[in-house]
Amino acid sequence: MGGKARSVCKRDKMIKLRDKGKEVQIAVKMSVSKATVYSVVRKWQKYDYTADIKGLCRTKKTTKKGDRLIIKQIQQNPQKCIPKLDAELKEDYCIDVSNQTLRNRAHSVGFKGRRPAKKTVASKTSLKSSFVFRQKI
Repeated sequence: MGGKARSVCKRDKMIKLRDKGKEVQIAVKMSVSKATVYSVVRKWQKYDYTADIKGLCRTKKTTKKGDRLIIKQIQQNPQKCIPKLDAELKEDYCIDVSNQTLRNRAHSVGFKGRRPAKKTVASKTSLKSSFVFRQKI
């Protein structure tokens, strides 16, 4: 259920136009797809209104209090890895969430969790050859 959200006013207009013509004509007139018109009409037939239906979205796995505890733990030690943080939250606060949920909460606060790029180990011979190369330039 993705796509661009249509205003309630436009949906109501589609329903009014439906009495006068077919969905194809409505789609052309309002410059939307036939599928959009069809889904608005189907929703109107099923629920008898065109406004958004409350409670049909996915619920959050954590409460606001749980989110604050997670964020507090992340801010206290940003270097702590997520599995260790998960174990600590289970033990201390009885918060049982997946690692991905913890990553999402950390990301929402601004902790990206990126690692620095691995640098090559510079041996004595490679340092010497790069120094000789720089001297030539």
